[in-house]
Amino acid sequence: MKKTKKNCWAFGFTANFTFATASVMMDIKKYCPDFVDEIVIFHNGINDKDKKLLNRILPTKFYEYNFPIKISKLSDSAQNYFTSMVFSKFEALKLLQEYERVIFSDYDILIQGDLSEMFKDCPSGWRVVWAKNKVRDMLYREIDDYDMDKESFHGAFHIVWDHLPDHQKMWEWCYFALEEYAEALWLPETGVFNLLWQEFNIDVERSLHPLVYDCHPSQTDHTKDAKIIHAYAQPKFWNGWDFPQWEQNYRKWAGWGGTPYYERTMKYKLQQKFFDARNKIQRSIGPMKKLIKNLVFGSSSR
Repeated sequence: MKKTKKNCWAFGFTANFTFATASVMMDIKKYCPDFVDEIVIFHNGINDKDKKLLNRILPTKFYEYNFPIKISKLSDSAQNYFTSMVFSKFEALKLLQEYERVIFSDYDILIQGDLSEMFKDCPSGWRVVWAKNKVRDMLYREIDDYDMDKESFHGAFHIVWDHLPDHQKMWEWCYFALEEYAEALWLPETGVFNLLWQEFNIDVERSLHPLVYDCHPSQTDHTKDAKIIHAYAQPKFWNGWDFPQWEQNYRKWAGWGGTPYYERTMKYKLQQKFFDARNKIQRSIGPMKKLIKNLVFGSSSR
């Protein structure tokens, strides 16, 4: 069957980060409109208004993501840091039934330039940003029958093509491996992908340089020339790092009436003022109680 859509850019996130994805979509529209036919979003309940606004930026399809495994099987740290939405990255493989090429990225990125190198033909069918980290660095323990010394990758995004063999089986295997090795996974979806490549003997193309396509905001000597800045870990663009381009995108989204970042809302600011005032009162009450106690019991003892 001939595919009517060639390329999609996919995201997976909880609804409270819709504003962040909107910013990336604005960048996509600006820097690589010829390489993306539509956006695909896996989510847990985006409201209808935000859906309409996202479609205003680029044509967008929405799928509610149903995680098929009990997340309690994962290590405590993985549960505390990641939501189940991170595993929607596996869905990139299933999307190859509909698209010729799929890029699946995080939403805490800022695009600053032409990305045509990312989309050029890839014989292996899978392209990532290279990394010096080893497979064992993605895990809590070594897993038998897999080479722990293989190079891993930077996880801001990965790109897959439909000539990748057995991509439907790979999609199924990702969830099998996640359940099978849950307690061993530190960076869970990255760890699964590393095992997958060995399981299916995929010669993944690691041709994209991390300082160009996965530059952290703290790497200030390189941020100006980077094509993608990735604010992994904390803080993010919306609660710490100051990047005018991201702020401009956010103001546009907020101006349209899109759901804002909660900590920038008046409700949150008023709550913080209330909590600060309450804490100040509580701090002052303690010494006052002590003073009254000393006065009362001190005078009665005389």
